[in-house]
Amino acid sequence: MRRAWGELSLKEQETYIRAITIAFNNHRFDEMSEVHWASINFAYAHFQSGFFLWHRWYIWKMEEYLRSLGPEFECITLTYWDWEYHNEDPTTATHVLNPHYFGTITNIPGCVTDGFFSQWTPGGECVRRTWNRNFTVVGQKDLADLITHYPLFGIDAHGFRSKFEAAPHSNVHNWLGGNMGTSFSTYDPIFYLHHSNVDRLYVMWQDCHDHEKIPQHLLGFDQYAGNLATVNGIDDIMPFSHASFFPETVTPRSLHHIHGNTMQYMEYEYSRNRYAAVVNQHNSGRCHWDLMKESVPSVRARTVRGTKKKAREDLSFLGSCEEAFVYEAHGLELVAESDRDGRFSSSDVVVGFSHEGDSDQVVGVRFMVNVPKGVRILKASVGFVAKLSSESPLFLKVYLDDELPSPSLSSKPLSARESTHKVGWTVKSAWSANSKVESPDFSSLLEGLVSSPSWVAPSPVTVLISGVQSNSPHFRRLVADKDTVTLTLYFCQDQ
Repeated sequence: MRRAWGELSLKEQETYIRAITIAFNNHRFDEMSEVHWASINFAYAHFQSGFFLWHRWYIWKMEEYLRSLGPEFECITLTYWDWEYHNEDPTTATHVLNPHYFGTITNIPGCVTDGFFSQWTPGGECVRRTWNRNFTVVGQKDLADLITHYPLFGIDAHGFRSKFEAAPHSNVHNWLGGNMGTSFSTYDPIFYLHHSNVDRLYVMWQDCHDHEKIPQHLLGFDQYAGNLATVNGIDDIMPFSHASFFPETVTPRSLHHIHGNTMQYMEYEYSRNRYAAVVNQHNSGRCHWDLMKESVPSVRARTVRGTKKKAREDLSFLGSCEEAFVYEAHGLELVAESDRDGRFSSSDVVVGFSHEGDSDQVVGVRFMVNVPKGVRILKASVGFVAKLSSESPLFLKVYLDDELPSPSLSSKPLSARESTHKVGWTVKSAWSANSKVESPDFSSLLEGLVSSPSWVAPSPVTVLISGVQSNSPHFRRLVADKDTVTLTLYFCQDQ
């Protein structure tokens, strides 16, 4: 299943970046680019009816190559950037366009100087971008209208293909500028995220109008024609010159649908947590798209009110909230730092909260939090499993890294992270070994983050817990497996 970049876990994102980097180092990235801008291929695949299906096969071949790189990558898929959710100001897509992943963008022409590919030289030159404010990225509502009201693929300016390629597709290329605004757009690694989203939206259009069941004479042999006299129908071979690694001969018909196509191994699907499609069977198959609000909670957020969960625990903190959700996330990273022991990774060791004399230890846990911007956080806490029993008291403080998106825990020392608010935590009783321990509520801290102008869901959030200086020694230990540390939060989505 192809999922949005923001839906991937930190590990999945890093795996994708490693795979794409290997593809570049192995020269496959440049080879794929040569296929894209070769004149006979480019002419068929752009501003002609071959646009969708030529690119469908093209990006599939990159996905297939990434899977061939070894056992670590055998289940990898392409990922997509759902740019329609950032159409008013695409720079808010900080989970994609940021220094740690796909680089930032400015209105000054030049090389991309950050991101994992900043040192790449595809075609012998750096990757370039220039923010072009003259173009607007098409938003979700306009996309819904386009998908709904243009049921025919079409060979002229009045068909879905022409309308989609001209605005939603091309505007993203031109808005990013630089390489993306030229025939060398494949030099920018964000090309594959963009065209995965293009293919995803095309799948929605096909499903919306039930194209698997449309009779051939209504679909039209010429609707998938290119501009070449020898390539002019749904059963003619599509051109992929300069591509010895494209040994198959494919036709538009063979790629018409991602399920049940004649290329049997090209089977995939897209996650649909943001969209719901309903086909109106009483209106000749015309569909109606119910686009969920951008503030839709994660698929892992579930409704609290009206469920059996209410009878099992005290939910009085929900107050007058009419629509409450609970969201749970497992830790992505877990590290510890102290002025005695130094900072270390805790992937296979026990992490301790300790304090002796003037020595404080800081434990950091990083979570991916996918809650809508501006919601009311009703309760938030971190839970973990105690490793050892202890009867000594412990005085701690819980605080959040204020920097968004929260950088990897390996990017800078825990004690150097900025935080403006803290919550005190006094542990007066013993922790029993293997018992579940829950931090105090820090909903006010988290609400401050999700209400900030820079919040974009999903974003990584780092929870820091440290000792408080005291004259008596204190010690606690946790199970170090990051998957056993969970963030649980309840939020209210007011109307």
